[in-house]
Amino acid sequence: MDEDGAQYNVTKTIPIEGPIPKLIAQASTVLKSQLREFSRMGEDQLWYSAPEYPPNAWYEALVNACVHRSYGLRNMNVFIKMFDDKLVIESPGGFPPLVTPENIYNVHHPRNPTLMHAMFYLDLVKEHAEGTKRMRDDMAGMRLPPPEFRQIESGHGYAQVIVTLRNHIQQRRMWVDADASKVLGNAIAKNLNADEKRIVNFIAENGSINVTQCHRLIATTKKWHAAKRVLQKMVDRGLLRHGHSATVRRDAKAYYTLPEALMPQNGRSKVES
Repeated sequence: MDEDGAQYNVTKTIPIEGPIPKLIAQASTVLKSQLREFSRMGEDQLWYSAPEYPPNAWYEALVNACVHRSYGLRNMNVFIKMFDDKLVIESPGGFPPLVTPENIYNVHHPRNPTLMHAMFYLDLVKEHAEGTKRMRDDMAGMRLPPPEFRQIESGHGYAQVIVTLRNHIQQRRMWVDADASKVLGNAIAKNLNADEKRIVNFIAENGSINVTQCHRLIATTKKWHAAKRVLQKMVDRGLLRHGHSATVRRDAKAYYTLPEALMPQNGRSKVES
């Protein structure tokens, strides 16, 4: 999902049903498969990868949504929404009694204590009152903003708790701009625009890119065909190589790579400025 509100454009919906332990396990598997890993070149000229969010942080938010939700609101669901810059988990019901966004790291008052004890017995939750602190500390450990906890009122007599984790998308874009010069060399990279730098960096990390990936990588206002034109112009300039079948007019498996002369070796470009 890239937008919300008037620009709502869901790219994938995955419903999950079943008993709570299976819900948590299946949701965890799906979520892990959808989250990205970010890579960048360090000062030692080596590539490093880091998850988009600390695993303990999003897992704790997921478990809390299932354990502390209001089961009196039977027809309401827990929602996990993924955006480019954040992960949002919505849970039916307001905060448990005595708990507020301001004291959430220090006050523990489960809405469903019997369920909480069962989850502890099944080793799905850890020590009481420690989960939110781990979320905060793990986010800080990756230099990410602290988790955001808030309650919204529906106006129909019920509320929702919303937990938001924010990623490093702005820093990521700066890394991309810097890394492109290391892949291509300063002489070439300085003539690339921001979208072209991101494309080069993506290929350096992943080996290749297709039009759909390019469409999602660069500005969301661009159309699919506009993304394809960006790639083709880079081919025409000798910056990319177009891999496709010569016998198929529209090859669904077509991809773009860096030309051999520009491919990085052991974190260094073959092109030096």
